[in-house]
Amino acid sequence: MSTPVERNELQLIVVVSLLSAGLLALGLIVGYVRGRRRGAAQAQAPADADLDLIAGVGRAILGAQLRLEALTEIVYQQASKIVDTRNFQLGLFDGDAYLIKVWVRDGERLPDSRFGDGGHSGLIGWVRESAQGIRIADFRKEWDSLPARPSYDSVNPPRSALFAPLIAGGEVLGLIAVQSEEPNAFSDEDLRLLTVLANQAAGAI
Repeated sequence: MSTPVERNELQLIVVVSLLSAGLLALGLIVGYVRGRRRGAAQAQAPADADLDLIAGVGRAILGAQLRLEALTEIVYQQASKIVDTRNFQLGLFDGDAYLIKVWVRDGERLPDSRFGDGGHSGLIGWVRESAQGIRIADFRKEWDSLPARPSYDSVNPPRSALFAPLIAGGEVLGLIAVQSEEPNAFSDEDLRLLTVLANQAAGAI
C-alpha cells in the first residue's frame, strides 16, 4: 500500500505530465499558425524555438511545485508569447470576490487586487456566467451589440480586447483578459490560442 507521501508525489507527477502534454499541444498550434503565416511549405511542423519554449514552460511548472503565484506568473509569460500583454489581467473568482493575481496596465505591473462584486458585473461577469470567450474588435463600433457593458470607468478606455475563461470541471475559475488602445489589435487565432492556454492554466490552478 502506498503512503500518503507517495500518493502526493504520484498526483504531482500526473498533473505535471498532463500540463506538459497540454502545453506541447499549444506549442504545436503556435508553430502551425506561424508556419502558415510563413507559407504552406513551412506549415508541416512547428519551429524548434516554439518547442523549446513549451519545454521550458513545462520545466518551470515542475519547478513551481504547483504554487499559485508561480503558476499564474508562468501563464502570464506564456500569454506574452501569443499576444501583446501590455494590458493584461489574470483574475480568479473566489465566491463573492474577484482576485486579480497578475495585473499589467500600460506595461506596468500592479499589485494583486481583490474586488467584492465577485466578478458578476460587466464583461467579466458575462464571461463567468456564460463560460465563453469573446473577442471585441472595436468597443466603439460594437458597443450596442456587446453581451454586457464594460464596468470600468476610464478617460482612455481600450478599443479592443480578448477574454478567455479558465474552466476546470465545468466551473469557471477565473479568466485571462488582454486589451489594447488600438482597434482590431487581436485576431480570432489569438483568441483560440489564448483559450488553449487558459484551459491548461485552469487545470493547474
